[in-house]
Amino acid sequence: MSQLRILIADDQESEILVAREALQAAQHHVDTATSFSEALRLAAANRYDIAVVDRGWYTDRTLPSNEPKGYKGWDIADAVRARSPEALMILYTVHANDPLTIKTAAEKKMICVKKNFSDDARENLAQTAIALAVEVYQRTRAPATSSASTVFEYRPRIYIHAPYKPEPEQAEAKSGIIEKIRGLGFDPQEFHVSGIPKGDSWSFGRAIEVMRQCDGALILALMRWMDSDGTTRIPIPSEYSHFEGALALSCNLPSLVIAEEGMQMRGILSQMGGSFALQVPMQNVADWLATDKLLREPPFEKWVERVKARYDVFFGYCSKADELAQNIKTFLADESGLRVLDWATDFRPGRTIMEEIARATATCRCGLFLFTADDPVEGSLTKTAIPRDNVLLEAGYFMSAHTARRMVVVREKGTKMPADLGGMIYLTIENRADWRQTARDVLDALRKQVSEEI
Repeated sequence: MSQLRILIADDQESEILVAREALQAAQHHVDTATSFSEALRLAAANRYDIAVVDRGWYTDRTLPSNEPKGYKGWDIADAVRARSPEALMILYTVHANDPLTIKTAAEKKMICVKKNFSDDARENLAQTAIALAVEVYQRTRAPATSSASTVFEYRPRIYIHAPYKPEPEQAEAKSGIIEKIRGLGFDPQEFHVSGIPKGDSWSFGRAIEVMRQCDGALILALMRWMDSDGTTRIPIPSEYSHFEGALALSCNLPSLVIAEEGMQMRGILSQMGGSFALQVPMQNVADWLATDKLLREPPFEKWVERVKARYDVFFGYCSKADELAQNIKTFLADESGLRVLDWATDFRPGRTIMEEIARATATCRCGLFLFTADDPVEGSLTKTAIPRDNVLLEAGYFMSAHTARRMVVVREKGTKMPADLGGMIYLTIENRADWRQTARDVLDALRKQVSEEI
């Protein structure tokens, strides 16, 4: 079943947790909002298949105290419907039996699910939401996603650091953990063994090249040596566990460190090192793997969430080209399910532009930049304008981290191409009204870039 994009908006976080976890376990992408403003932002920025919305926002302290809060959910529903007219809408409220609520929900084509505050009710909501997600998929999405030529299929790549020839007990732990990773839809990348570096010899430079094409890292820090503090024997991982773990963090990859039980949690094994760290009980590894305890470990769950939260494309453009940009963005999302981080809608308030550009560079696989005729240029016989400077900055910053092989540039006719990008192959658009063909060309280029192995 294809992944659905679902919004859950409720001012009480406890009401969101169970539904979110259940939906994510069913491999759906879930966005959550516990403030009214965040719900509106997400609704305006994304297209959703399903939205679960609470009617009353009484505990949202970001709303003015004198503003009526009992019906803010209707505003959120309207915002979702404006961007996602075909979305299945679920009103999750204690007022599900109220005649006026029922009437308004019917007018807005929403399904009412009654909320109460028992644990069983929250679990019932999660199961109801899953059932409805499957229903809407079967009703509306199956025919549209049956063509392999339109769906963008991508399995997040996970860089694997692990002993190449482990001891038998270690081999059981290694193979079991990597199979759990595969079961989540991830694609392990291990030197000599699988993925991009299959058959490759390890080197510092090659490790960096591979990591730059990955979406996360697993550092399996198994024992290489035994040490002693005079009374106790202590297992010690390879020094390369620390090196590759630090390298993954420098590449801004969500990193999971799994160490043997009994190791001192220092260096890359430390929770303070920026990684998600946990320990594997080597004396009982078979039972540990069989009971799926790994999948329920909080560090593992957070790591998986971070990997899945990464975007396919960072989209930079000038606000003067907003209509063209939104047409292309909608095409990419609707035709192939690409997740797009749009600077205009997804840069977070209260942050600097450079902070958000750095975040986009760290969390996006590819970059898409529109070099449009924004600022007039004088004295040129062939070029009438140059791209906006902030777009050039974003493109240059992104290219420095990912190389030009992970970038698509669309140049509008008459726009001067920066000399520093001379020789770069780019797409051209002559008339903004002809954006559909350009969007198709962009999609083809992005597909090739993501599947290409550098």
